[in-house]
Amino acid sequence: TNPHYNSGNLQLSKLCQDIDPYALDNVSPPKSLDDLLTKPGDAPSWNGPYAKAGDLKDPWGHPFGYTVPGQHGEYDIVFYGRDGKPGGDGVDADYGNWQQ
Repeated sequence: TNPHYNSGNLQLSKLCQDIDPYALDNVSPPKSLDDLLTKPGDAPSWNGPYAKAGDLKDPWGHPFGYTVPGQHGEYDIVFYGRDGKPGGDGVDADYGNWQQ
């Protein structure tokens, strides 16, 4: 397997760990991953930053997909692989937090 691909999956796991304290502080997950870096107006108990800017991009520099509410849980985060687009095989395959 490609080390970048493995690294992307690890980053996705870390993002989930960054979202959890945000959700605890603010009652729900962030509406966008940028809310982990900058306090949104609707998060009075924001106590971040919860992540670094570099955490929001995969090893190839693509943003992670993020949906709230998710189809698989409270939120979905997707690592799109090397191509940065939904779908694909091998190093282009998608990997979601619900697959962990």
